[in-house]
Amino acid sequence: MELRYGERVWKVTALVDTGNLLTDPLTGQSVTVVGGRIAREMLGLTEEVLSDPVRSVAHGGVRGLRLIPYKALGKTGGMLPALMLDNVRIDGREGGRLVAFSPEITGEDGFEALIGGTI
Repeated sequence: MELRYGERVWKVTALVDTGNLLTDPLTGQSVTVVGGRIAREMLGLTEEVLSDPVRSVAHGGVRGLRLIPYKALGKTGGMLPALMLDNVRIDGREGGRLVAFSPEITGEDGFEALIGGTI
C-alpha cells in the first residue's frame, strides 16, 4: 500500500482484516489504520502523544487531524486520531483516503497497516 501526504510517499505492508469494520461516523467511509512509525514520520506524532488521542488532536501543527471512535475486542472503546491523506493506493487501486493512527501497530508482525474487509 502507498500513502501520500504532501510530497512524500510511504510504502507499507497492509493486512486485510475482515474484522476491521472501522468507518468514519460522518461519511460512512472505511478507515485504514496505520502504525506509529508512519504517524511519527508523517506528522511528528510520538507514541506518547498517540496514546492520548485528545492530546494528539490538541498537539497542534497537524491541520485536519480529528478523532474517530472505535471498539475492539478486549476494549470498551476509544478514539484514534485520523487524517484525510492526499492519496492512498492499495495494489495499484485508489483506496479510501481517511487514515487513523494507532501506536499498537508496531510493524513487528510484518505489517504496518490494517485495511478493513470492505475495501
